[in-house]
Amino acid sequence: MRSILRSLRVGDAVVVVLALALALLPLFFTQAGERPIAVISVDGETIYRAPLSENAMVQAGSKNALMIRGGEISMIEAQCPDGLCLGMHAKKPGESVICLPNRIAAWVEGEGELDGVSY
Repeated sequence: MRSILRSLRVGDAVVVVLALALALLPLFFTQAGERPIAVISVDGETIYRAPLSENAMVQAGSKNALMIRGGEISMIEAQCPDGLCLGMHAKKPGESVICLPNRIAAWVEGEGELDGVSY
């Protein structure tokens, strides 16, 4: 290890420092994206659209309710045979809460991170 350190010259150290600085530069200059938006629709018609940061209780249909709290959408009451939608939560852009029998959809819109599936 000492022989490697002795063989490094000033120019090598400058190149290493510049490479690290360039690698970390995007962390300091990235712009914050737009705030995520909560969208709720019944039968394809949008009934609610507001920033996800706003807390709200939304009545969707006759006996269904969704809660938006703490940056998360969740179904808290549903009149459907299986109740699968009651365990769903959406926090990040692209995530959704769906109740097929009642034709209710809630999702988060906004700029999210790309991954291998969404690209």
